[in-house]
Amino acid sequence: MCHPSRLFALALFGLAGLLAHAAVITVGPTGDYATIGEAITNAADGDEIQIAAGSYDEAVEISGRQDLTLKGDPGGGTIIAIGAGTAANQGVLINGSTGIVLQDLTIDMTADNGVEYRAAIQAMEKSTFTANNVIMTGGGRNVSLWRGAEAELIDCELTNVSRSGGNGGGIEIGSDEDYTTNTAMYTTVEATGCLFQHTEYPVYINPFATLGNTVARTRVGSLTFRDCEFDSNGGASNITMRFMTGQWEPGSEVLFEDCKFSNWAGYNFHMDGFPMPTQAPEHVTFRRCEMIKLDASTSNAALYCNYACPIILENTAIATWQSEVIYLGARNEGLTVTHCTLANVNPVVIAARAMNTTVDAVVRNSIIAVRTTTPNRPPLTGYNEGTPLHFDLDYTISNSLRDDDDGIQETVTTPPTLGANYVWNNTDENYANFINWAHPATDMRLGDPSPALGAGADLGYTDDVLGKSRPNPAATNPDLGAYESYLVPAELSEFQFD
Repeated sequence: MCHPSRLFALALFGLAGLLAHAAVITVGPTGDYATIGEAITNAADGDEIQIAAGSYDEAVEISGRQDLTLKGDPGGGTIIAIGAGTAANQGVLINGSTGIVLQDLTIDMTADNGVEYRAAIQAMEKSTFTANNVIMTGGGRNVSLWRGAEAELIDCELTNVSRSGGNGGGIEIGSDEDYTTNTAMYTTVEATGCLFQHTEYPVYINPFATLGNTVARTRVGSLTFRDCEFDSNGGASNITMRFMTGQWEPGSEVLFEDCKFSNWAGYNFHMDGFPMPTQAPEHVTFRRCEMIKLDASTSNAALYCNYACPIILENTAIATWQSEVIYLGARNEGLTVTHCTLANVNPVVIAARAMNTTVDAVVRNSIIAVRTTTPNRPPLTGYNEGTPLHFDLDYTISNSLRDDDDGIQETVTTPPTLGANYVWNNTDENYANFINWAHPATDMRLGDPSPALGAGADLGYTDDVLGKSRPNPAATNPDLGAYESYLVPAELSEFQFD
C-alpha cells in the first residue's frame, strides 16, 4: 500500500503539472505574439490567451481544441474586425472544439467584404463554447450554429445584422447535412442577459429541407432565453422557428423567461412546420415576459403558433396593435394562459382580437381585452368548421373596452365555464355570455405581484367593471396581469384564488 505522504506528494506533483500546463499567453504590440492566430497555434489545451486592446483584422479559427480561453481587455477595446480585404465567412470559427470561452471581445463584421453569409461566431461539429460579454455586430448572422453545437451566451450584444431578402439572424441554427437517424446531432442554446437589436430575425431556425422538402437537415435540442431583450428587429418575424417532423431532440423544451420584446415587425413569435409535424418540443413557455408593440400594425399577431406542441404563458403581459395577440393554428396542441394580460389596442380592424384559436384553450386568472368597435367581435374567438372549441375560463376578466353594450360585456366568469365558442361569424348556441358579478363586496383587483407595464402606457384598467379603483402601484399605469379577490362570494368559496 502506498504511504500517505507519498500519495500527497503525487497529488501535489499532478496539481503542479496541471497548473504549469494552464499557461497565460499574451497578444498585442508588446505581447508574446502579434496575432491571435499565432497565439492559438502555439497554445496548449487549457491555456488562456489574453488579447490587448486594439483592432485585429484576422479570421480566428479554433479547431480540435479543448478548454481554450480567448480573453480581451476587461475595459473594452479588444476588437476582432474583419476588414473589406479579408474574405472570411466568420470572425471566430469554432470547429470540433469543446470548452471554448470567448470573453470581453467585440467581433465587428460590418465591413463589406463581399461575403453575405458571414457570422461573428460560427460553431460546428459538436463544439461547445461560452461567450461572455461579447459584442457581435454586422454580417449576415451574429451566431451560426451547425451540427450539434452547444452555445452559452452571457451578457452579450447581438446587433446590426443585414442580409439580402431580410433573412439575417441573431442566432441561426443551420444544417446537419450528413445526418442519419442514428447520428443526428442536436444543437442547443442557452442565453442569459443578452440584447438582440436590429438583427432581422433574432432567433432563426430553418429546416433546410432535402429530398423534396420531406427530410429536415437541422436538428434542435432545448433553447433557453433568460432575462434577454429583443428590440427593433426588422425581419418579417421576430422569433422564427420553422420545423419538421423528427427534428427535435426528445424531451427538449423552448423557454423564454423574464424576457422583453418590443418594436418587432410582422409576427413577434412565429412557429410553424411542414409537412404536417407530429413530433415537437415538450413545451414552448413564456414566463414573466413582456411583449409591447403599440404602433399601428393592422396585421399578423404577437404569437403565431401552428406546430405540434403546447404553448404556455405564465405571468406574461402582452399589449399589441395587430390582428390578434395570439393566433393558434390547427397543428397546435393547446394553449394554457395563467396570470397574464392579453391586450389588443387595435381599434379599427375587424379581426382585432386578443385570441384566435382552432384548439382548446385554458385561461386562468387573467385579463383579456380588445378595443375594436366592430360588433360581434369578442376578445376570444375560435375558427373551426368541425369540432366545437372551448375556452375554459377560470376567474378571468374579458373586457371589450367598448362604450356600447353590444356583444361581449365587461365580465368575470365563474369556473368551470366552457364557452366563448365563436365559429367564424356565427355565435354558437353554447356560447357562454360572460356574467358580470364584480361589485364592491367582491371586487376583483389586480395584484401587485403581477407583471406591469411602464408608466404612461395607454392601456387602461385602473378601474374595475363598476368603476371601483384598482391598485395602481408606483411607476405603473396600470398594474396588469394576475389579480386577486379579497372577499370571495359564498357560492364560490370552494374555489381558491392564487
